[in-house]
Amino acid sequence: MRGCTKLMKQNALNFSVLITLLIGYVVVISSPGLVSAGAFQDSGAVSFINLALICLGLGMCLFLAMDHARLERMSWFLLACVYCVYLMREADFHTGFSGESLTKLDTYSMTQVPFGIRLTGAAVLLVMAGVLIFLLARYLLPIIKGILSGQNWGIAFLFWFILLLCSQVFDRKISTSGTHWKLTAVEELLEMSAAIFAVLAIGQLAAAQKHN
Repeated sequence: MRGCTKLMKQNALNFSVLITLLIGYVVVISSPGLVSAGAFQDSGAVSFINLALICLGLGMCLFLAMDHARLERMSWFLLACVYCVYLMREADFHTGFSGESLTKLDTYSMTQVPFGIRLTGAAVLLVMAGVLIFLLARYLLPIIKGILSGQNWGIAFLFWFILLLCSQVFDRKISTSGTHWKLTAVEELLEMSAAIFAVLAIGQLAAAQKHN
């Protein structure tokens, strides 16, 4: 009981944001006329807010890269690179050149996709895979420890991961069962919520590093 109280106290902001977002989901989904269905389209207001939040996270990473020691500076810069890919994916940049997703392996066996585009996409994916491997090798264990110890940045990271994973599940359901405004709304709200917790995780981690 004491551990649960400590967890809630350390993560008051994270749980408050999560509860507020969940209430927002229920209100929006149960009241179809409250928000226009167009707000949840790819060019709608929710998608714009999501992109703005990702840009905010990218800016925070770049700022922190200039404000840390050499090794930590490299890590924040590499995280900014990952954020760039995150931003391009949410902006559908990965489908803009060929109409096919450059993040899907099947695309590279399609002869209708120009070879130059496939080569460029493969190069970018390989570089980003290397960056992710480096970041995971260096920070996966500290992240797990941060989550298990109830650190606010660790819990925010966990919420980000869960929300983003859920958004991809809904995205896959939409692609297989057809578009329905409620499914689209939930997917867009989950992606926006994930972006919020990504920003919270960065800010809380930076504060923890400064405190230590």
